[in-house]
Amino acid sequence: MAYSFEVVLTFDAKEIFQEAFFSHLGSLGFTPMSLTGGGQEVAEFRRGDDLVSLSVTGVGHGEHRLAVHSETTPVDDLVADSLREAASRLLEPFCYVLTGSDVAEFRETLSRGVEELILKIRRGEF
Repeated sequence: MAYSFEVVLTFDAKEIFQEAFFSHLGSLGFTPMSLTGGGQEVAEFRRGDDLVSLSVTGVGHGEHRLAVHSETTPVDDLVADSLREAASRLLEPFCYVLTGSDVAEFRETLSRGVEELILKIRRGEF
């Protein structure tokens, strides 16, 4: 069964997500292999028989189409976990300055909030 996820992002959002995606898949034991050419970036991640690919194509006006695909691994959770990691990386440096709270506590609260948001999106509440 094929699994895929596709989204169009601004350049800055693409960079933040892509870094988090690479990091997250690395933490799961996937080995990255990057390929580029023809105006498209493709990164493949292999773990045993599992292969996940991330392709990035410019669509104009500073926007990029990201497509995550795998024949063996459901990609929605990989994307959701990477989104949580991206949000955490972006917001953590501001945590203590803005809230005075512990980074670990902030990370847990942020993770729960992003998870709730993703569940609402999946249920069609947005």
